[in-house]
Amino acid sequence: MKYRSDIDGLRAVAVTLVILFHAGCSTIASGFIGVDVFFVISGYLITRIVLENFESGKFSISDFYNRRIWRLQPSLLVIVLLSLIISGIFYLSDDFNTFLHSVKNLLFFTSNKYFSDVTNSYASEDANYLILLHTWSLSVEWQWYLCFPLIMHLALKYVGRNNTFLACCAATLLLTFMTIYLSLTSHTDRYYDFLSRCFELQIGSCLAFGRLKISKKGAHVASVVSLLGIIALAIKTDVIAGYPNGYTIIIVLASGALIISGEHKQTLMSHLLSNRVLTGIGKRSYSLYLWHWPGLATLHYLNMFSNTIALTTVLCASLLLACASYSLIEMPLRKTQTSLWITSGLLIVLPLLIATGIYEAGKKFEFYPWRFGSTFAHAVHMQNEYKQLAGNRPDCLTDDAEGKYSDEHCTFGSSHPTSKAFFIGDSNSNHYWMFLNVLARDAGLAVTTRSTATCLTLPGLYQYDWWIHHNTVYSQCHINTNEYYRKIASEHFNYVIIGELWPMYVSDKIINHPSDARSPELAKTRLDIALRDAFNIITKSGAVPVVMKEIFTRPTGYESCMKEKIIHRESYQDGSCNVPSVAVPPRSWFDEEFTALKKDYPSLIVIDIKDVQCADNHCMTEVNGISVFRDVGHLNDYAAHVFGEQYLQLKGNPFREVHP
Repeated sequence: MKYRSDIDGLRAVAVTLVILFHAGCSTIASGFIGVDVFFVISGYLITRIVLENFESGKFSISDFYNRRIWRLQPSLLVIVLLSLIISGIFYLSDDFNTFLHSVKNLLFFTSNKYFSDVTNSYASEDANYLILLHTWSLSVEWQWYLCFPLIMHLALKYVGRNNTFLACCAATLLLTFMTIYLSLTSHTDRYYDFLSRCFELQIGSCLAFGRLKISKKGAHVASVVSLLGIIALAIKTDVIAGYPNGYTIIIVLASGALIISGEHKQTLMSHLLSNRVLTGIGKRSYSLYLWHWPGLATLHYLNMFSNTIALTTVLCASLLLACASYSLIEMPLRKTQTSLWITSGLLIVLPLLIATGIYEAGKKFEFYPWRFGSTFAHAVHMQNEYKQLAGNRPDCLTDDAEGKYSDEHCTFGSSHPTSKAFFIGDSNSNHYWMFLNVLARDAGLAVTTRSTATCLTLPGLYQYDWWIHHNTVYSQCHINTNEYYRKIASEHFNYVIIGELWPMYVSDKIINHPSDARSPELAKTRLDIALRDAFNIITKSGAVPVVMKEIFTRPTGYESCMKEKIIHRESYQDGSCNVPSVAVPPRSWFDEEFTALKKDYPSLIVIDIKDVQCADNHCMTEVNGISVFRDVGHLNDYAAHVFGEQYLQLKGNPFREVHP
């Protein structure tokens, strides 16, 4: 295929935008769009290769994949090895688990799906720590490579070039409309989604057939407008919402226009993109893309990203390593001639087997916490031991319809119960599993639990514009709550326990009907009525209502302080990360509400875990030298168990004191 220097120049623009964006350049607020430019270029070039080789009678599927693997995998495997060393030194056990899992998915060409599952969104704080996050786009390309060239080869062979072009255009239109529809209607983040990205590669593919021609004058105008349009969108601040979206269409069309315009060598943009500096960067764009991110992700993880000296050093080192990788790995190996079987075994199967082995060994050895000393290793061991004792706890929290798991699957407590309880709420009810397990075993109580994420399980309420449910109600919460109270009314429980992150729900987003007026004061009235309705249903069924109050949540800066001390192999058991020290947490509106409701519902039991967590005028962040937090708002299972034992000693067992 004839070399196009302007395309390498366009690659340089794309990779520069991505690097500046990831480096925190505020001017390039949407530099991630460089990946879209890469997709269009890949679609165009791969299709040109298939077309030209097919028409010359030289196309071979095995040869195509052989070249792709030697082009992409060697440099990628070096990056994986480097990332393994970095994460092995700095990443704590849970994060090392995530890293090893991502390696496995990357080598199986599914890292885009994995990162979609483990991140809140692209460029979110949790995503910034992922060393191999940038490989999601390689997985998207590989998924396209694994199907498109084969389909195109068969189409060219059996229906001819013209019909293949028409089918390619039809598929591209269908995929484009689907992407826009999903962007407008889906509540799920589809940033990493293959089907939502496929149209970008397909647009490049359609252009490769050479059917779209443009005059020299038109090429001048189109290329200037297109490049300026890409740069304008790169500096625009509100592009990422719902991405890929309408902006993506503009970017891929502009990229396509630059590719088509570049066929006229005398245009201004063609000259600009073909200069030696840009083409040099463009030729190294793959290595630059691979090498720039691991160091930046590590700086994020070490909370050093704002350190200008560290950031500059990492960027310079990454650029130098990328250039070395291009000269010593990428270029020498890309024309290696071996059979596809040997290539696949050496560069795909063997690395995948090694990565799987390291991951499985990691699971067995708790992802090697001994790297950070015996104290941390003991803490990890205890947390994992009690997580296993908690059994099915994670299964019994959902954001979907109930019914996937049986009541037996979500029941804990006494194995020979004399009474039974039903425990509902949001994720805060779920993290109390091991706390209540201590009380339930002591009282001969079996507890069946059902939890819906970030859901206030009180009857008659909706949560509007809540969580991921923008400008609509969280309907699944309402549906599940109705099911919980139907179960309460129809079955004969001795206790019904409600556990929530109560203060979070004093919000104007609490309504009774989708058309209701909204204000904090109206919400408080609705909450009072809903609580009374809940207690009426519970007491009418013959059960005792029980309220579980929220924990004292993780102090601001606590996680980063703990992480820093552990990574630097320093002691963290002196409570120095619990700053400022809190003696008594502030009371919320719900605290006053429960006190008032206790007068109207004398049987109401209120269990406040802070009675032990914040005993002796100090709110604990560690027990027995182990952090109590699983994340910002939840206890780990070990801490929940210890607090349960301490509650029994300090307050007694409320389930022994009341006999309904």
